[in-house]
Amino acid sequence: MSENKSPEFEERIHSLLAEPDADAAFVSGLRSKLIERNKVKTIHRFSPRLAWGIAIVLVLLIIGLLLFSPRAVEAMRRLLGYIPGVGYVERGSTLRILSAPVTLQKDGLTLTIKEGAADSQRTVLLAQIEGFTQERYQAQNGVPTCKDLPRLVSADGSVQETGEIDEHLDQQNDAILFIRYEFLAMPADQLDAALEIPCPMWDENYRDWKIPLHFQVADGTHQVAPVIELPTSLPTQPAPTGVSTPAAESAPAGFSIILKNVAELKDGYVLSGGYQWSDTRIDRSAVVVSSSNIVDAQGQDVPYDEVDTGSSADSGPQQIPFAYQITGKKFAWPLHIIAIAISVIQPGQGTFQFDAGPDPHAGQTWDVNIDVPVGRHIIHVQTIQVMGGSPKDPPNVLGFEFTMTSDPAVASALVRDMNPIIDCKSECGGSGGGGQDFGVSGFDGATGPFVDGWESKDYSPAGLKTFVISDVSIFFKGPWQVTWQPSSP
Repeated sequence: MSENKSPEFEERIHSLLAEPDADAAFVSGLRSKLIERNKVKTIHRFSPRLAWGIAIVLVLLIIGLLLFSPRAVEAMRRLLGYIPGVGYVERGSTLRILSAPVTLQKDGLTLTIKEGAADSQRTVLLAQIEGFTQERYQAQNGVPTCKDLPRLVSADGSVQETGEIDEHLDQQNDAILFIRYEFLAMPADQLDAALEIPCPMWDENYRDWKIPLHFQVADGTHQVAPVIELPTSLPTQPAPTGVSTPAAESAPAGFSIILKNVAELKDGYVLSGGYQWSDTRIDRSAVVVSSSNIVDAQGQDVPYDEVDTGSSADSGPQQIPFAYQITGKKFAWPLHIIAIAISVIQPGQGTFQFDAGPDPHAGQTWDVNIDVPVGRHIIHVQTIQVMGGSPKDPPNVLGFEFTMTSDPAVASALVRDMNPIIDCKSECGGSGGGGQDFGVSGFDGATGPFVDGWESKDYSPAGLKTFVISDVSIFFKGPWQVTWQPSSP
């Protein structure tokens, strides 16, 4: 078949792309007709020849619809929606939302399921717990005393296992815990379910909570904001880096910011896309967007929050998806999403030895000043401190914290015990606490010290240790940016 297209065909394509978006009434009507037709199940008997003929006719009709009905094309593209707090959802007959908040009071606590949504991919519930004290929030301070996972049981008896749980305390009131539950998809025909929580807050003192839930079919765009696909955005090339790095180290080739979708909310917008690069040698797990921001045309900061990218997000090996919810609509347009700096984990590791003595205690600190070559860099270990022993920590939780410096290109590094000794005086537990900290200079190069530390239940810090330094992250400065503004701000 010839690949040459006639001028008339190209002109028709350009005119289709220039057509206005489908209006809401048309989208709603199309969806209703599709749903209604899907309910009709009629059995017919065809001859094979007739069946093939009808199939071909149907394919041609679909192609004709796609080519000559841009309103239908736009309607199909808008079957993805966004619910604030919940995230991205599939619009259509399988989308159900929690009909009303549900509250359960038990054991001096109040659990409220505030919002929820279910589609063919997952079920998301937003909850909060009130009435507890910090002392009872065991998971906040160490190893949970109960590890049984919540589950969602539909009215037909099917069980949806936990996919992900995210918890965080209210910044204004630390006696309120917000929880986001994500479960596997409920059956498409189910509207009733029960949330079963073996132990809220992972605390064995609270047991066997069960709360009934009722969903309803989502009934309009006032509950679900449509997501519109954006044309391919052109990234701005980064300025020369201000951080000196060895010649063999460079930022991932082709690093850029791509905008893909926008959802308009009553009080703002949700922009989604990805940070991506073309160098297949660098996996997404090795790249961190160290510093990013959104500013308006006058350089003023724009308030925004990171939100769940959803199961529909592209997440290839050379791509980090993002979704930012912007608060407000009155800005100096256009807006700029900027990646100020990124860090990339380099291969290689180095080892060093340290003897804490026969009986080290929590808080004890040593000025060691040890230089450890790792790849092309020298990691200088300044101090080592024994962590743990806090009254809030579970018993027998100890570990180490390492304060380090290096050349300005180094952002951070991990330190681990090569052969940890776990002296189980009780049920052995996992690691907890600690964490990384960048240098005092922020994201302009680690001219100040950076820290890595960890704790583990029943870990013994005594005696001669061999530590491994790895996952050295290197700074690369941009900025990289992409520009966007609504079609009618």
